[in-house]
Amino acid sequence: MWHSVPQGDFLPDAPQGDFLRGVSRGGLLFHPLVSLLAVTLWRAHARADEHAHANAPARRRMLRRLSFQIPFYTPRGQSARRRNCLNKRYTMKSSNPPGARVSQTRSFSTVFLIEMWERFGYYGMAALLVLFMIDKLQFSDSHATLTWGAFTALVYASPSIGGWIGDKILGARRTMIFGTAVLSAGYFMLALPNDQLAYMYASLGVIVVGNGLFKANAANLVRRIYEGDDARIDSAFTIYYMAVNIGSTVSMLATPWIKDHWGWHTAFAVCCAGMLLSVLNYFVMFRTLAHIGSAPDAEPVRWKRVGAVALGGLALGEATMFVLPQKAIGVA
Repeated sequence: MWHSVPQGDFLPDAPQGDFLRGVSRGGLLFHPLVSLLAVTLWRAHARADEHAHANAPARRRMLRRLSFQIPFYTPRGQSARRRNCLNKRYTMKSSNPPGARVSQTRSFSTVFLIEMWERFGYYGMAALLVLFMIDKLQFSDSHATLTWGAFTALVYASPSIGGWIGDKILGARRTMIFGTAVLSAGYFMLALPNDQLAYMYASLGVIVVGNGLFKANAANLVRRIYEGDDARIDSAFTIYYMAVNIGSTVSMLATPWIKDHWGWHTAFAVCCAGMLLSVLNYFVMFRTLAHIGSAPDAEPVRWKRVGAVALGGLALGEATMFVLPQKAIGVA
């Protein structure tokens, strides 16, 4: 049974490891089947070593993250002093206080749902407004299109002011919820059975103010939830914009059908209901965002600042009511 087989017939040219040398000393490599089994085991062992070597940086990063998240855990080779130093550095860079136990996923889910219902309300209104002006207010096609263009220009310009208010005046979280409340009021005004032209312009002015307060600060909260983790911020914003797509798609399909069956103002009421769900979602899940926000969010509410922002909102609403009827501005 036992016979000598040249070692080169069954082993690779690479140097043998300690495992193979130990087996060869016992004479087992002189049997062909045992030799093949040994080569197979040696190759598996070599691949495992290569895999471990390749994944060593990732494993070290994982252990480092565990040291940040679990106070009593210390990776092998890392002293307690080094661990405490890293924990302090992590705490200083993080937007979450050390006592916060709310996961980032729950905080993000709250903002995701708020954004989804806000986009439901806005795009539901957008699907109806031009046709409403033509059908109920007897606008011509060109006049309705110019009015819509001026309105959307104001809608997308106003967040530049709202973002500054969120960062410096009221706080991103407070400004966002104020924006949702104002948007709800604007859609509610459209839902009331009042077809006067000035009333519609006033409703659109309220929507411009609400969108300015809301839009920039909702995205700001997403950034602050994942602050310091660029890779996760990119993924979070990808999912965040899915909320925009979901809300807009559902509302643009639903509101025209509701208008055909129950009328214009009922369809606008559905947009208002979407915004009210956004507000309700915030208050139900408030604790998941209680530790997220800009610096003014951590301070007590300063009512003088709230009053100043309210006056600025009134001024923007009045400016909107002045701009929208001006055909010359729309053409320019």
